[in-house]
Amino acid sequence: MKKVLFLILLFLYSNVNFGQTNSRNGRSLPATDTIRVFIVFAEVIGAPNDPGGLWVGNGSWETGSLPPNKDLIINHSISNSTPLVGVTKYFHEVSNGKFIVLGDYYSQIVQINNNETTDYPVTEVCNFFKNLQGQDIITQNGYSFNSNDFDSWTTNTQNYYPASKSSDGKIDMIALIWRYHPKGTNHDSRNGGFTGRGPENFSVKGKLGFSSYMSICISGIVETFRHEYAHHLLGDNNFHSGMAGAGNGTYLSDHGGYSLLSSVNSNLNFVNGWDRDRLGWKPDNNQYYISARDIDYSEANGDLEYSQDIQNREFILRDFAKYGDAIRIKLPHTKNINNNTRNQYIWIENHQLLPNCVETPSNNNKAKGIRLNFQVGNDDYTSSYSRTNYISPICSFGNYDFTYSGIDAPSKMADYGITSDDNSNPLSGYSLLQSHALDFTYTANEIYNREVITPKKVKKNNETIISNFNNQEMLYPIFDGYQFDVFSVGRKIGLSTNPSTTPLLTYTTVDRYPNTLGFNPNPASDDNRYIFLNGLEIEVVEEKPNGDIKVRISCNKFDVDNDVRWCGPIILTERINLKSNKTILLDQGLTPTRPNNPIAFESENIFASPTTFKARNNSIFNLESYSKIEVKNNSSMEFENGSNLNILNGAKVVVKAGSTLCIKSGANVRVEGNGSIVIEDGGYLCIEQGANVNLVDNTSLIKLYTGAFLGVNELVLDANNNCISSINNIPIIGCGAIIDNVITKTLGNETWTTPKTLGNDFTVKSGHTLTIQNTTVSLTPKVKIKVEPNAKLIIDNSTLTSYVDGNCEGDYWGGIEIYGNKSQSQLVQYQGYLELKNNSIIENARNAISLWKSDDWNSMGGIVNASNTTFRNNIRSVEFMSYKNINTNNEEIDNVSKFTNCTFEWNENIYSNDKLRLDHVTLWDVKGVKFIACDFKNTLTNNNEVSKQGIYSEEAGFTVQGKIIPIPTGIEIDRSEFINLTYGIRAENISHSKNFNVQTSYFEDNFSGIFSVASNNITIKNNLFRIKPIHKPQGDFPDYAAFGVAVHGCSRYQIQENDFIGLNSDHPYKIGVQVKSSGEGANRISDNNFINLFQASQAIGNNRGISNMPSTGLKYMCNNFIESNYAIVVTPNNLIKNGIAINQDGGDISLSAENVFSQNTSILGSDIFNDNTSVINYYSTQIGDKKPLAITSLVYNYLANSTNGVCLKNYDLWDNVTLSNAFVALENDYISLLYSYNNLLDGGSKDALLDKIQGTWTDEVWAMREEFISKSPYLSPDVLIELAKSQKLPILIYLEIALSNPEATQKDEYLDFMKNDESDVLLTANGKEMIRDSWDTKTFRTSIESNISSKLSDMEYIKREQIYRTINDSLGFNASEYRYLLNNIRNIDAKYELVDSYIETREYTNARNLLNSLLSNPDNEKYNGETINDYFTLLEIMESRDTATNLLSIDERMETLSNSNTRVGYKVKAYLNFYNPNPNYHPDYIIINPNTKSKEIKSNHLINLFEDNVILAPNPAKDYITITYNLPPKQVYTIKIYDNKGVELLTKTLNNNKGVQTINLQYFKSGSYFYIITNGKESIKSDKLIIL
Repeated sequence: MKKVLFLILLFLYSNVNFGQTNSRNGRSLPATDTIRVFIVFAEVIGAPNDPGGLWVGNGSWETGSLPPNKDLIINHSISNSTPLVGVTKYFHEVSNGKFIVLGDYYSQIVQINNNETTDYPVTEVCNFFKNLQGQDIITQNGYSFNSNDFDSWTTNTQNYYPASKSSDGKIDMIALIWRYHPKGTNHDSRNGGFTGRGPENFSVKGKLGFSSYMSICISGIVETFRHEYAHHLLGDNNFHSGMAGAGNGTYLSDHGGYSLLSSVNSNLNFVNGWDRDRLGWKPDNNQYYISARDIDYSEANGDLEYSQDIQNREFILRDFAKYGDAIRIKLPHTKNINNNTRNQYIWIENHQLLPNCVETPSNNNKAKGIRLNFQVGNDDYTSSYSRTNYISPICSFGNYDFTYSGIDAPSKMADYGITSDDNSNPLSGYSLLQSHALDFTYTANEIYNREVITPKKVKKNNETIISNFNNQEMLYPIFDGYQFDVFSVGRKIGLSTNPSTTPLLTYTTVDRYPNTLGFNPNPASDDNRYIFLNGLEIEVVEEKPNGDIKVRISCNKFDVDNDVRWCGPIILTERINLKSNKTILLDQGLTPTRPNNPIAFESENIFASPTTFKARNNSIFNLESYSKIEVKNNSSMEFENGSNLNILNGAKVVVKAGSTLCIKSGANVRVEGNGSIVIEDGGYLCIEQGANVNLVDNTSLIKLYTGAFLGVNELVLDANNNCISSINNIPIIGCGAIIDNVITKTLGNETWTTPKTLGNDFTVKSGHTLTIQNTTVSLTPKVKIKVEPNAKLIIDNSTLTSYVDGNCEGDYWGGIEIYGNKSQSQLVQYQGYLELKNNSIIENARNAISLWKSDDWNSMGGIVNASNTTFRNNIRSVEFMSYKNINTNNEEIDNVSKFTNCTFEWNENIYSNDKLRLDHVTLWDVKGVKFIACDFKNTLTNNNEVSKQGIYSEEAGFTVQGKIIPIPTGIEIDRSEFINLTYGIRAENISHSKNFNVQTSYFEDNFSGIFSVASNNITIKNNLFRIKPIHKPQGDFPDYAAFGVAVHGCSRYQIQENDFIGLNSDHPYKIGVQVKSSGEGANRISDNNFINLFQASQAIGNNRGISNMPSTGLKYMCNNFIESNYAIVVTPNNLIKNGIAINQDGGDISLSAENVFSQNTSILGSDIFNDNTSVINYYSTQIGDKKPLAITSLVYNYLANSTNGVCLKNYDLWDNVTLSNAFVALENDYISLLYSYNNLLDGGSKDALLDKIQGTWTDEVWAMREEFISKSPYLSPDVLIELAKSQKLPILIYLEIALSNPEATQKDEYLDFMKNDESDVLLTANGKEMIRDSWDTKTFRTSIESNISSKLSDMEYIKREQIYRTINDSLGFNASEYRYLLNNIRNIDAKYELVDSYIETREYTNARNLLNSLLSNPDNEKYNGETINDYFTLLEIMESRDTATNLLSIDERMETLSNSNTRVGYKVKAYLNFYNPNPNYHPDYIIINPNTKSKEIKSNHLINLFEDNVILAPNPAKDYITITYNLPPKQVYTIKIYDNKGVELLTKTLNNNKGVQTINLQYFKSGSYFYIITNGKESIKSDKLIIL
């Protein structure tokens, strides 16, 4: 590893500058054809410090001998059989075979006595050969010194250029290679070499002299030999490049890389494209000196000049070493300010490091691929003018500001160079491929030419940079070359990358030759001192299998699509498009750009001026939405006459303290949307007269914070300026404004009593109170007031509104954010607090009050207490986010936030923009927020533009109620009001610790006054709903409609003592209450008045139990249905047709349901419309208007024995002890009844009956009939269905059994069985009609099942009341008590609520265990399997995203679940809608099925079911006959059988006037008989009967 910089020096030309006619001829020796060098190996003997042997690669060169590698240095001739070596191989390859350097050596080592040495070693050797005996010198391989073997070229004596290939009597070159010479290079005796002309007049052996010489004393003989020889091709030390040392530098630092005149420290042992171009070393078959390939591999000119016409131009670059392919691009603008500035270029080369190539290292530790280099100047090939490092590499690591650790001044090394992403400096920073100029020694506050540090290793972002080659720390990256030498496929450099394609800053240094020390106090006249931005982009597109690489070049890429930090003197002459959400930071650079006059910055001396950015005439700077320019650390940004700055919506220019934004006269600035220019405290804004500033929208602002200045920072910029000194004099157009004295936070307790405009977010700091009293605060769009925890904001008789300028359209301000601490209770010291009172107004806000800090999921818990306040024309007035107020017992209590006598309203003055959805209040996962006597209104005339909600809640509990006001005559109620909204209240997914309670409120002209989905424990009581269809929701809703209340997928709701009144409208669809899929819970709609409605109530889908057992469900009790088209409508939900509770009664079948009907028989089903396959048994007094007359099929009206107590069971009036005692008594009765019932059902064993059916009982028909008849009417649907499917009984006997079990055939399972038997294979059509007709018959089983259902319902009512009290316990919610109560409810819905409870508290294991236990019950698996499996899916979703943030995310599984009609489906529907800008799940629009039959039509039709009204079969018979009959009612019928002698053998009374009856004939003998059926007065039917 090389740890020092080898200084390769050329003395002879260092002070001479000759005009050169053509560089491609070489400098003092030819660059083409062939030359042979005379080589001498020499040593100084007798020197006291001779170190002895010198390692030369393949061995040690010992004293008195020739070096072991003497024949590997150069070829003496070329032949097909001799491989090329060393210098010959190098020049042959780099010149594309155009230049051959040969040589041969004197066969003995030349020894010089130490006392004969001089500072000019060549004369020592020449004297040795001059004194040598003989007339000639013959070299090792027989070449003659005195011939022309070493004299092939004639040099022009005037300018020392090669003139012709002919002998001029002088040795072309003598090369002295020293083992040791104490004065060999005027410094360390083994550290380099030098070269020069002559000695021209030193005659030796017949030769007149020497044209040139070199003297080398170093181990790297070949590298130094070719370097020193290259000086004669290019020029003096100023042509050094690639860490070559001596010469006047182009930059303050010394750059690495590779070139013909690089040192042994170069990172690649090869030439670059500039070398080949200057010397004319192009392949013979190429047309262009700089040549690339088009994508079709035809030759393309690779010498490009920047032009915006170059767009996505693609080239193929083959290996540079083998084919010479390269591209050079001339950079623009460098002469715009100083015409003397040297041109700059970027070179592109593909180095594949092919085998056996001189550039390929033996250890293969170099990177392959695209290498990029800058060229500065040196583009005049007739001039020998140059500075070192005119070719410098572009490092793919990028450019950064560095600090250093472990600096060792003598060695100029540092252990580490340290940087980070925050110190990215693509325009003026240091890379890993250069030494770093640094003031670390010599004179302070000045950087001398030799003050450069080379980091051994590099750390970035506190991580050591690792080599791709050995996965270890990179060591000396500037020398050795690593992955950062090349640009891999996919990399690009351009305006927004690091590194960039902008020209480099240059600063000419004093010659770094060892004996010189100093610096230039000023840059040279041709130095580049500006960073001109451009649109050049170079992209590495593709690498082909053979190593060819496609690159793409464009000159019109002005997008800045990365965050960038720019430092330096920057000039914009074209354009910049700063892309959305990206940032340009103009910052103080820390990398030296000059050697003197440092500035103090953060306690350090920095050799760089503050960054300046100047946009020149016709330039364009576009800031796309939400992008940002930040100007900091005394940087400045200046827009000159004719320049253009466009700031789009959300974008901003931020000027920090000490920095300046200057808009000159004639400059054009346009700010749109809520774009802004922000001048912070200590920042400067200079706007000149004549500047064109257009603040387009009222959200377009210039904000001057308190402490900002008008003018420029005169410590940095010229004090002579024309800045306007008063904001009132700044000429602006548009709707925006300049806001002065911007403040951002409270400094203590404050009171504002005068009008104020806020143009930026304002924070009430913790521990402070801000009172806004008797004044108006105007806020510009999106600006927020933020209240930290333990801070208070009090708004007293004040208005917070949006800022609007003149006639411009307004826009919403952001609103008030109240921050909290989610882990703390709602004590003021933990939470932000907002109080609004005394006719305050909050208007025109996007989110007027938000109880959290956006995206901070631990900031919920803030408190709002509002009274007598108006919230007007806000997109959302109040937003509650997930928070649980936990007391000291770790129990949840109510949120303390409250709204009293507040008005929430939208009117025609609402802004037209951004109204995707309007919500007065949204609540998510909070408990107990109270709204007392509050009004929620909408007076917008376009009701269907967006969805408008009064209160929209998700998983939240709240209370809405009126307020009792004493008056002289008693009291009156100031109701809460919901008027003209899509949804007055929309409440979803409420369970566990929460419920919602709406009482004494008023609803008018809403699409749905209250709409609740997937919620439990709902109370809707003592409210007035005035219903008028003036809304048509978003989505595919078919028509205008209006609902008073709609509950979907809810359970344990109380809809009680409300008035639902339909208002006259052109649209008839007015619905009082719609219930959908409320399950088998004991739900009740009672004591309501329904007036003038299209459908007073609708029950859709499954609203009752679906198992075989007696079940509960939805009941209608004590309601008044007045002047409505339909009172009770029961309809299916897709395939879900379970209807409502089978028995509609007053608690049990002995009690009347006590509903009052209109009895409008002119409308089919006006009283009860059952568009379902499920049976409804309705029990009433059978007198007056309490009897439903207009009913459809499957509705059966029965006489109830009593009306006492039906509407008086108000468990809310009972104390806890009474409730508990009543429950225990009910439960004991229930268990006893259920035990008896189960013993009767299927004879006590369903499985035993099923086994008999499935056995071999085929021939014992009568025995089978007797078995099943004996267990009737207690057969289950499962047994009846299995018996029918077995077909082991004749159809008529089966019908007799089925007709004996009317309760079983009414159940859903049996109804589905009949429906699925569409082809009447198992049951005839007539038989099905007879079964349906049998449902008029009631057995004792009806009474038992009714009694069981009654007990279940009353038990659930009690538990519902206890759950309500537990949820609303002011001392705290006891989850264990809640779950205990749910466990005591004997239906599946309560178990689902338990699952919900576990999910809410994230007890996922308990939830899964409960689901598994439910699924283990066969009945649950059969009837509820889909719901349970949906719960498993929901559980997986919740487990996979168990964070507050993820809970708001949506995935495909949720979309799938939302299509389910299960309880889970409704939960997910609700969830998805809460976050949908336009909720598309609505109450159902139910169209009455015109094919539904009335009860009367059905009865009339049954009279004609049979061709004959009595059928006896079979006849002839064997064991039995079956009589099927349908006879006139109110008569008693008998059948008599006589033998052929007229003896009466059997008399049997028929059951009822219609049905099927079987007679046993097993005891009759074979023969002819006669039967007669009579009603006692006349014969109905008689015929012969044959018994076999």
